[in-house]
Amino acid sequence: MFPHGRAAVQPGAGHYPWLDDPASFRRTVADFPGAVADFPGTGGRPP
Repeated sequence: MFPHGRAAVQPGAGHYPWLDDPASFRRTVADFPGAVADFPGTGGRPP
């Protein structure tokens, strides 16, 4: 369904990962724009 999708596992996180480990959650979310930019010439969309 999402051929270029990614999953992130945050050990010890429950329903609110941003509260369980805010630093880990911020690092994971901060990586997202860079991952989108990995598709040059496509407007950030995977081919």
